[in-house]
Parts: sequence; C-alpha cells; structure tokens
Amino acid sequence: MEGFMRILVITLVFAIFYELGGLVQLSPSIRTTISLILAIMSGVFIPAAVLAGIGAAYGTLVSLFLIGLPVIGGLYAIYRIPGTTRFYIFLRIVIIVILLTILVSVKIHALDLVNIGPQTILFP
Repeated sequence: MEGFMRILVITLVFAIFYELGGLVQLSPSIRTTISLILAIMSGVFIPAAVLAGIGAAYGTLVSLFLIGLPVIGGLYAIYRIPGTTRFYIFLRIVIIVILLTILVSVKIHALDLVNIGPQTILFP
C-alpha cells in the first residue's frame, strides 16, 4: 500500500508542478524535467508515517462525503416535499426512516471501531 501511495503522491506533485511551470511560461521540456525531478524527490523522501497520515485524512474526507451527501440530500428532500397529501407525508416518513437507518448503522460501526460494543452512550 505504501508503494501505491508513493506513486499517487508522485503523480499529484508532478501534475501540480507541471501546471505551475505553465503559468510561469517555461518551455514544455524544462517544466517536464523540473516537475519530474521534484515529484520523484517528493515521493521518495516522504516518510511512511506521513503517507499513512495522508491516506487516513483522505479516507476520512471520502467517508464523510459518502455519508454526508445522502443525509443532506434526504434532509433537503424532507424540506422540499410538501406535507399536503397522505402520499407526501408517507414519503417523508420513508425518508426519515432511511436517514435513521443510516445514523444507526454509522453508530454501530463507530462503536465497533472503538470496541465498546452495541450499547447506548449517554451524553451528560
């Protein structure tokens, strides 16, 4: 996994420096050479702990995005669906049940991660 992270970092650093070289208006061969050298140096000399931190931060952001997007979408749908007919009220209830299912699933998974087990946490 560490090698894959290094390749990703090298690719990202190369792309950033290559585009910055274009903004400074360097010739394509010079900016390719400079970008490649800096990218390889960055990828080789970054410690494994820093790569693990980058992976953990990226994983956290992606999981928040994948969990948060449906929740925000569901809350927006509840807000936009009028409560005028029985069908719309039923649809709102279904969306609320889905959102509660997501919330309970996240809670159970988080409790499993910290090895507390499936119990109720009382906040003061």
